[in-house]
Amino acid sequence: MTTGALLGGLFASPWNLEELTGGYHVYFDYGRGGENIVYVAEEVQGGVTTVTEKNGIRTLLTNGKFQGNDGGEVHAQRFFAHYPVMFLPRLEQALVIGLGTGTTLGTIAAYPFAHIDVAEISPSIVKAARTYFGDIGAKALDDPRVSLHIADGRNHLLLTNARYDLVGIELTSVWFAGASSLYSREFYQLVKARMTPDGVLQQWIQLHHIYAKDLATVLRTLRLEFAHIALFYGGGQGILVASNAPLLASRSRLDKLEESLQGFARPGRSLSTLNADILVMTDGIDAFIADAARDANVPVETLVATDDNLVLEYSTPRGNVLPWSSRQDMVDRLLEYRDRNANTAVMQP
Repeated sequence: MTTGALLGGLFASPWNLEELTGGYHVYFDYGRGGENIVYVAEEVQGGVTTVTEKNGIRTLLTNGKFQGNDGGEVHAQRFFAHYPVMFLPRLEQALVIGLGTGTTLGTIAAYPFAHIDVAEISPSIVKAARTYFGDIGAKALDDPRVSLHIADGRNHLLLTNARYDLVGIELTSVWFAGASSLYSREFYQLVKARMTPDGVLQQWIQLHHIYAKDLATVLRTLRLEFAHIALFYGGGQGILVASNAPLLASRSRLDKLEESLQGFARPGRSLSTLNADILVMTDGIDAFIADAARDANVPVETLVATDDNLVLEYSTPRGNVLPWSSRQDMVDRLLEYRDRNANTAVMQP
């Protein structure tokens, strides 16, 4: 090593972590900017995990990609639990894939489930959640009913003998490297095999920065394995609920459940009104899929994601060039397929 190179290394400016984790590459915009990094960790499993703080709000990020915060996003992530619980005839075993801030876990744990498994691949995410997001839900990791597994969620399902009433997925965007393996037909087949006959799957789906063909591919792939689907829109987020049993909720049962909820877990309105958040249900979803295939000039049968084609991993990143207004455009389009009578029929006495 030359003297010049040695001196250059000694006196070089340190890397700017704020720039490196600012998320400018995510949606090709100006990122968040002006945040104070309070936690950073790098590992094989999760890449670079950071927690930032700005205006009193803490945000969890993976490689600069937003995963959750203790501000405005908490409301939405509580619905990741409330929506599927509406349709569960029993609350025995639940699985949460992806811990994130722990908001969804904390809300699920507020319900009287007998046991809850959590599969989180990143130890750094777990540490960040415990340290910075305990008050919004991560404290549930200490609940004796909760078992934490440092594992890939799909691998956990492959190895477990459990049968779940609820499988909830708090996962990052579809286009994130490796995430599409949890939107494939093989994955949905695996979930179905590990669920009780009337069990429910909940999965977040982005409605922003996604083209109709890609959304239709997700929906049709899910539809191939589950007879009943509802796409909710809550807190600005798309939330899929799927089951092979009819999606029916009991108003009287929900009223009793609501009485048992404490503090932060309360949804802010009656559980028996949440069916109003359904954008579209099974028949409307089928119609949307057919129209999206026609618009893309492809056969409906080609709209399927598998482990072999990895179509979503390669197609969804193209949606990142879309503006944020694309979310409202997609919501408006889906509303064209809404059947208000079906939404009302979901809620039984």
